Amino acid sequence: MAGTAREIALSYSSPEVLQTEFKPLYEKLQLSVGRFGRYPDLAKSIRELNHCCAVAVYQKVKGGDLREWQEDIQQAFQEFIHQCDVVKEHLTDGSPNRRS
Repeated sequence: MAGTAREIALSYSSPEVLQTEFKPLYEKLQLSVGRFGRYPDLAKSIRELNHCCAVAVYQKVKGGDLREWQEDIQQAFQEFIHQCDVVKEHLTDGSPNRRS
């Protein structure tokens, strides 16, 4: 889901397709923040990625410049992947969940 949101924000150009395809993903990512609330850093990375993608989609729909958001999306996506790996490591090694 996060990868698809990133792909839509970075690759699609049709305003109609952007709005139609991205809105359901945006809503699902918002819900997933709550689902992963026990992992605050993961939830934070989902929020950041969702925000960056939403701003980029908005800029594309309005015909604005999204160059600065392209890098932000890439960084947010890398942080999301990192946080997924951290959670996976905690779950597989039996470590208790840590809160930041």
